[in-house]
Amino acid sequence: MQDSGVNKKDKVKRMFPQEQSDYTRGGECKVMKKVVNSVLASALALTVAPMVVGAEEATQAPQMDPGLQKTVKRLGALGLIQGYGNGDYGTDRSITRAEFATLVVRARGLEEGAKLAQFQSNFTDVKPSDWFSGYVNVASGQEIVKGYTDQTFKAGNNVTYAEAVAMIIRSLGYDPAVKGVWPNNYIAKASELGISKGIKVTPDKPATRGDVFIMLDNSLNVGLMKQVEYGTDVRFEIYDGKNGNEKKTLLSEYLNVDVYDQDWANKNGNKSADLPFVNNVPVMGLGTLKANEVSFTGSALKGTYKVADGINVNGFVGQHVQVWVKDDREDYVVWMENSDDEDVLNLRTDTIYLNDKVISNGDKLTSDNLEDFEIKFDNDKTYSLAKNDKGNVDVKVVYNFKTYSKALDGLKLIAALNDSVAASAKVVLNSDGDISYINVFDDGTADQTQAGVKYGSEVIEKVDATKQKITNLEDGSFDLKDKEEGKDFLVYINGELKKLADLQPMDVYSVYYPEGKKDKYIIMANRTVVEGKVDKVESRKDDDNRLVIGDKTYRVRKGVSYSDNANKDIKKPTGTDLRDKLRDLDGVDVKVYLDAAGRIRHLETKDNVNDRRFKAVVTKDVVYDTSSDKYTFVAYTEKGTKQTVSLEAEDIEWDSTGEELTDAEIMKQLVTIDSDKSAKNLHLVEITLNSKGDVDKVKVMDKTKLNPLSGQAWDDAADEDGMVLNVKDANGKKQSYDVTDSTVVFDMTGDVKTTGASRHELQDVRVAKFKSVADDNKKTVFYTTDDNELEYVFVVDGGSVSDNNSYGYVKNLYVKGGDDLVEILTRENGELKSNLYKLDGSVKDAQKRFNRFDFIEYGLNGDNEVIIKDAVQIVNGANDNPDQVSVLKDITKADLDDVRTGKVTKVDSNKITFTYLDKDGKEQKDTLFTTSSTAFFNTDFDDITSVNDGDYVVMVDTDDDESKLDYVVVIGDEDEIDENDYDMNKFLAYPNGYTPEEPTDLVNFKLVTPTVYNQANMKAYQVAGAKGAVDTENVKSLQVKIGTKTYDVEVNADGSFDTGKKLVFGDVTSYTLVVTDKNDKVTELKKNF
Repeated sequence: MQDSGVNKKDKVKRMFPQEQSDYTRGGECKVMKKVVNSVLASALALTVAPMVVGAEEATQAPQMDPGLQKTVKRLGALGLIQGYGNGDYGTDRSITRAEFATLVVRARGLEEGAKLAQFQSNFTDVKPSDWFSGYVNVASGQEIVKGYTDQTFKAGNNVTYAEAVAMIIRSLGYDPAVKGVWPNNYIAKASELGISKGIKVTPDKPATRGDVFIMLDNSLNVGLMKQVEYGTDVRFEIYDGKNGNEKKTLLSEYLNVDVYDQDWANKNGNKSADLPFVNNVPVMGLGTLKANEVSFTGSALKGTYKVADGINVNGFVGQHVQVWVKDDREDYVVWMENSDDEDVLNLRTDTIYLNDKVISNGDKLTSDNLEDFEIKFDNDKTYSLAKNDKGNVDVKVVYNFKTYSKALDGLKLIAALNDSVAASAKVVLNSDGDISYINVFDDGTADQTQAGVKYGSEVIEKVDATKQKITNLEDGSFDLKDKEEGKDFLVYINGELKKLADLQPMDVYSVYYPEGKKDKYIIMANRTVVEGKVDKVESRKDDDNRLVIGDKTYRVRKGVSYSDNANKDIKKPTGTDLRDKLRDLDGVDVKVYLDAAGRIRHLETKDNVNDRRFKAVVTKDVVYDTSSDKYTFVAYTEKGTKQTVSLEAEDIEWDSTGEELTDAEIMKQLVTIDSDKSAKNLHLVEITLNSKGDVDKVKVMDKTKLNPLSGQAWDDAADEDGMVLNVKDANGKKQSYDVTDSTVVFDMTGDVKTTGASRHELQDVRVAKFKSVADDNKKTVFYTTDDNELEYVFVVDGGSVSDNNSYGYVKNLYVKGGDDLVEILTRENGELKSNLYKLDGSVKDAQKRFNRFDFIEYGLNGDNEVIIKDAVQIVNGANDNPDQVSVLKDITKADLDDVRTGKVTKVDSNKITFTYLDKDGKEQKDTLFTTSSTAFFNTDFDDITSVNDGDYVVMVDTDDDESKLDYVVVIGDEDEIDENDYDMNKFLAYPNGYTPEEPTDLVNFKLVTPTVYNQANMKAYQVAGAKGAVDTENVKSLQVKIGTKTYDVEVNADGSFDTGKKLVFGDVTSYTLVVTDKNDKVTELKKNF
């Protein structure tokens, strides 16, 4: 027999009424009178816990529906259900008859009886050894569950929704009141009692554990039906608390739970004000309350109580609550919710008024005018302060987790904060709609360090849980040394109680001081990250900048930190600098980290925006291709490179308005300058590349900003010593514009030629330096400014500009296809790039000025060829012989600010510590700094982005930017130097003039050339010395070791020698010169091929 019917009693005098319970719960939350700003309500669950307001949801979704999760935790606290471990309750799984019998036995408080009933034999398929034996026997004995006609129970069978409903109704005693046909009779009764609220009951479908949990939870506070008379006059009573009856429920009768809910508050002379009042919680009473404790006041409950897991008591401070207290476990709260008669609002402050006038601080507030104090929140409503029966202001005020005995003092602080930033607030309204409790905390300011008030917000770089120290991404750290977690400090992440060790890099955190205690800390961390493309940048006013990412808008908070190189360097832009950086983010992929208020606290890009967005001048007229529907033109960029652009019209827009250019406007604007070099066709564009390096968008800049200067007027205005441009405005007032590292000078003095299809092309465009054009009274220029800085200079007439300097590491020189070529390594867009240039002469001529392994300054002519005569050898790599490396002593021969040599002893982020020798030969230590754009080179031509301890390096600064290095050349490492016993004293002494005592050089390796030739199945090696390579006056004989063979070599009278080609199997990487001097002393000198 299935659980489909019951044994009817003879007579029922009174049935259960239509409305069984005033209060049910389960899959749906209880309805409050008002629900205001529900997003913020969850955000402030921890009194005013730092979650996200109007922003992205947390990166991890809960494992189950929040309502179900609440139910599960409540039933778990009551001891009714158990999970499978790791927080898994299997809510999506079906439930077996054995499992269901266990649930209802526990709900009836019969678990101890189940232990005694284990050895009964009610069913043939239930053995005493089965874990569920006692539960099944008790449940059947109470006629809650039924067996089958063959005397089996079938414990492993799934329970259907109809069966589940029937068994719960029986456990409540309502079986005699069920009328009608199975299963609709039980389903109807379940609906009437509110048991199935929030559940879709499909009778024959297996019920899920989650739905069963909800139905059981709905049943806990339903009034029980009990038989009160027996014999011939059988009578049942419904104990629902109505009609003068006492209310008896599963909670009160079987689970030993005292219920203080709205139903309790409305009976027996009670009122809502008698409900327990939460007056202290862990975030306020740290040191006196544990993280799982709460303190009540009121007529119902007083004192400190423990709370079940999952109840965030911090969110209830300052209000009356409904609670369940399990009285067989001392002072243990298993459920807590808001009172129905109080409106609890979680909002953000907006405007504060006194006598209907806006106030910016609390200076004018007094105890006499508090009744005229009003505060407007982001729900666009304004509220007054509550008054007591005597008409006096009666409000409890908490600010930054400190309760103020005098409300006036706390309100003054709230008013002062509100003048600079909106804050999170929890507000409790009385029955008149006035504020009886207000709890405000500052989640909007950054970089605060006021002990006893607030620290932060800051972004975490790293956390050392052992040393109890949080290090900030920017400067500073927060030390918790010798503090006891749980007693001296608590950590909350996204509103949930966690451990210090749970904090992660890039969490945004603030520290508050409960009740103003300087030795107690509440650490509030927010872990909300938003990634995506910036679709729009809004600058509403100086301190109101916003980024639109996807379909949401995020406000950039004051004090935002910024990195354009994946957090290698952190900046704190403000004012116009911040606005400029944000404007540059349009169309860029970003990652932003939100603070507790949902504002951007830290912003980073994967690479420097400026590496993929740059200005350029149009050098070749646009042409339209009908087949691809694209417009193609050529531009010369501020980075000194040609860029061919091919885009559809929709990707070409005006910079000033963001509107697309028409076809006619494109053909008119994207043309090069005329031969008369007027401003009419001087077109500056902004080019944006996508992540793959392809042109993604072009903006045409506003030409009205072009200012002309020529001849003596230019010469007088351009101050190359002060690096400033001094001009007069329309009123004759002097205006100065600083020349900065960002100032770009375009040399556009070349000829304009006509190419195919009558397209005009400007020849020999280059990027120059301001100094090279400043002292010249023949130049004609146009210039643009940005605030007080000189932005762009376009030199259009007066002869070409002399400089066009670049820097690079020579990888190779060779002849191919009749062209003399040089391969130079540079670093562009954060990546190592190999540039192959033609030489304006022969390789032989070039090798007189520079060679492989050299770091050089070089320039290009109009044909993009390296100008040999202008090249400057800054580092002579000595064919990869570290002890013979030399460095340019007179740095004025190149456009350099400083050059240093040293041995690296420590690398810390962007800081290089190194040793060198002073003029007395003593070892000294110094430190220099790199940036995200510093280029690193080594003799293996690897793509390196830093140096290592023990590296021997040449460090080059090309401009005056406070010891920030532009280039670092690694000439060798400590292992190589020690292995070859190289003497590096001369190298380390640069540029101090210290010359270590050295023996006479028997061989000048600068004049020795090793060569490798590829043959069919082997390689040939040759070592040759030019004239003067060997000191013939002191050398008696010379041998050369190549691989395993040693060759006698004749030294010519002029000191030259040549081994000729020597065939050797396998790869040989080095050779050794065995030199015997006139005193028969043998010296072996090993070098690499």
